[in-house]
This record gives sequence, C-alpha cells and structure tokens, in this order.
Amino acid sequence: MADIVNQKLATYGAWTYRGAWLLEVTAALIGLATGLTLGYQAFSASDSTSMELILASAPFFMVALAELTKIPIATLLFSVSWWWKPIVLMFLVALAAITFETSRCGRSDPGRSGCVGQSTYPTRGRAPGGVGRIRRRIRSASAAV
Repeated sequence: MADIVNQKLATYGAWTYRGAWLLEVTAALIGLATGLTLGYQAFSASDSTSMELILASAPFFMVALAELTKIPIATLLFSVSWWWKPIVLMFLVALAAITFETSRCGRSDPGRSGCVGQSTYPTRGRAPGGVGRIRRRIRSASAAV
C-alpha cells in the first residue's frame, strides 16, 4: 500500500514540476512580450535612439530571466545544508518580490501606480534638466566647433 502511495506522489510531483516550469516559461514569455511592446511604444512615440529602446525594455528582459531561475533555486533550497537555507530562501523571496513588483507596475495606471519609471518616461526628455536639455547643449556645442 505504501509503495502505491509513494508512486502516486512521485507522479503528482512530476506533474507539479512540469506545471511549475510551464507557468515560469509562460511568465517569462509574457515578460519578454511586455518588454518588447513597451519598448517599441516608447521608441515610436518619441525621437528616441535604439539605445533608449533597449533601456526601456531591459528591466522586463531581466525579470523574464529571473523568472526562469526560480525553480532551480527552489530545488536548491531542498538540497543545501541548513546553514545555506536562509540565504537561498532570501534569494527566492527577492525573486518573487521582483516578479510581483514588475507585474504590479505593468498592470497599473501610470499616474497612480507609484512606478516612477512608468510615470515619468513620456516626459523625461522634456523635463527641465532632462535629456532634451542635454541634447540641445551637445548640439549647440558641436555646432559652435
């Protein structure tokens, strides 16, 4: 009887593991798609360079990669000694917090979200002391030479 229960638990565990990987890969693909979409929108809405497109998309790409590290770190949590368990657990909780914060910022209204990058990006180039002023200074300095 115990062998049958252990075999069923192993089967359920394998399916749970596959489901967790499917969830993490899906979350990573959503993060990549969000990064590409928001980066392209920011790029097409302004006179941005390709570097600004990369910088606008980079946080979402980093979170997509962080998504894929959660399951290996959770697996590591069960195999390390007791001295390392709190450290590995802190990394796992930090990864979960990063994912939560990114999804919160991605779903919320930029004006009320508290997500600084999202609420200031469209006006950053036109803000006093912003990138627009620096560009004008560089252009005027290069025209003077």
